[in-house]
Amino acid sequence: MKHFDDQTVAAAVFKHVKENEILYTMSYNPSYCWILALALGPFFTQRDRDPQQIPKTINQLYSYYIYSILKNHSREIENPRDVLLRVGQMAFRGVSEKRTVFTDGDLNNYNLQPSQILSGFLMELLGREDSAQCVVYTFPHLTIQEFAAAVAQFLTIHPEDILKFLTEVHNTTDGRFEVFLRFVAGLSSPMTARGLEEFLGPFPHETTCRVMDWVKEEVKRQSGNTSSEAGKRRLLNTFHYLFESQNRELAQTALGSVEELSFSGMTLIPVDCAVLSHVVRLCDTIKRLDLLYCHILCEGIQQLGPWLHKFQVLSLGRNDLGDSGVKLVSAALGNPECKIQTLNLNHVELTDSGAEDLASALSTNRSLIELDLGWNPLTDQSVPAIRRLILTHPSLEQIISNSQGFRNDPGSAVIWDTDLKCDLIIISSVMQSDINQLAIAIFSRDRRIFSAKKIRMVLPGSDGKDDKDPEMENRMKSVVLLFSITVNAPTIVILSRGKCGRSKTVTRYLLAMSASDIAVVFLDVILMKIPKAFPDDFPFLFYVRVCRTHVFLMQAATDCSVWFTVAFTFDRFEAFCFQDLLPNPGPNAFPPGKQHFTCGSAVVICCVWCPWCGLLYIGETSDKRNLISSSTIAAA
Repeated sequence: MKHFDDQTVAAAVFKHVKENEILYTMSYNPSYCWILALALGPFFTQRDRDPQQIPKTINQLYSYYIYSILKNHSREIENPRDVLLRVGQMAFRGVSEKRTVFTDGDLNNYNLQPSQILSGFLMELLGREDSAQCVVYTFPHLTIQEFAAAVAQFLTIHPEDILKFLTEVHNTTDGRFEVFLRFVAGLSSPMTARGLEEFLGPFPHETTCRVMDWVKEEVKRQSGNTSSEAGKRRLLNTFHYLFESQNRELAQTALGSVEELSFSGMTLIPVDCAVLSHVVRLCDTIKRLDLLYCHILCEGIQQLGPWLHKFQVLSLGRNDLGDSGVKLVSAALGNPECKIQTLNLNHVELTDSGAEDLASALSTNRSLIELDLGWNPLTDQSVPAIRRLILTHPSLEQIISNSQGFRNDPGSAVIWDTDLKCDLIIISSVMQSDINQLAIAIFSRDRRIFSAKKIRMVLPGSDGKDDKDPEMENRMKSVVLLFSITVNAPTIVILSRGKCGRSKTVTRYLLAMSASDIAVVFLDVILMKIPKAFPDDFPFLFYVRVCRTHVFLMQAATDCSVWFTVAFTFDRFEAFCFQDLLPNPGPNAFPPGKQHFTCGSAVVICCVWCPWCGLLYIGETSDKRNLISSSTIAAA
């Protein structure tokens, strides 16, 4: 503010700087504040100024800064271009040698004499050399030295040699030319060159085209090499080239085939987020953005917020966004043009209040399919928001949550809705269960499922990964199904004819065993697969009473199959190992009073033990098992 006499102008300049993260970052340095005032001031004092001409990048800012120096001292020197190029050559040598301080000897080597115009580029400082005081020179900031060096190389290197030069300096691995190359890329922008051309003449068109081609090829090359953190850093650096060039066509051509951007595990500061925001704004082909564990704060999301709705898959997990950051994401979800289908918000410090805002934003969303809210400090207070979200969202299929804030008792999470006459049942993640895939389901009062959603609950001490291989499990079930039907079906036919050479008691018992095996296959394999494959063709299977019946019959059939085998094994053990108890030893003989032992065992198992186990099973797990059996079938 102190650099302006008119506080209105000062306020306008500060407002422009604050809205631009790249320029705002510079304002923390006093030298930068003076440069900002010198370069931006004239744009806000002119009545007929064009807002589109106001500098938005560091290249544009430094371009007008040097333009102001040359304009203010144009009468003191005959050839401003020659002076600037010599200053730039000295600056480039300093960048190459990692030097920021220059002596009178360096000025003499480039035929530069201390003058008023030179004082606009260099600052004089007192130094020591051989125990004697001397005057040394330095640029106000290293980036100004790098910009002057970039201007000199851009204007002096022959167009046919510029690609070779850029490749050589880019291959330097210590990063000394990183910002220098950003400035070279930015000089290809007509807006950057416009002010300087008044004193330096037209920028070579062929050089401009070759620089743009180099940037395009570099972006394409680095976009396919993001497997390592170094590769991601190089890609981000090329995005800085695109940002400084401010060339929409160049960005779209360079990223035309890129569908996924991943910077996971790499720290992104707000400036990086601003550059990334610029790139995704210009490119419409990117569908997936992975920013997992990038240490992004709310300020970074504020830069990306206006363009987050463009992605189909958005991963923002493990970033300290807080409720304020999630609110910006919620704004993207509420955008009518939102394309987000999968959203990862785990470990983002989302609270119950933020969950309420998120649910409200999703009330108008029509694209979201999967939502990950895992490892956030949510409590039972967020349950109404989740319930409302499930009830109202038309496309949401999966919610992932494992908050430790839910109460241990799953029944405590039941919430009744008197208007919709529905209740929401949430299974807490702290339940002692070996089931990782549970469900959220909404039941209407007539006991029919009103809506069903899957929710993944990661148990404490578990990494949330399922050890089972789904493909292998499906293959095993198919083998069991084929083998069971192939063996048991003919067995039932043969035994039912009674011509197998066994007594009637043994024949009937074997027939019961085969029938129970077939029942297990039908109830536990076939009826579990059909609703998943054809969910719209079997709506009656979604009724809660049908699900309860299915659970009961499946448990009873399993118990029958197991205990028939146990009882028959015990019976055969007694018949073969204690034949002295039998009056007529033989495999088909039974002592008096025991000839109906096997058949009696079957009656007891079928009529008493199995129904009791089935009822007990349902009674102990009514809240959990019904939910899993019905909702998993309906929504898995």
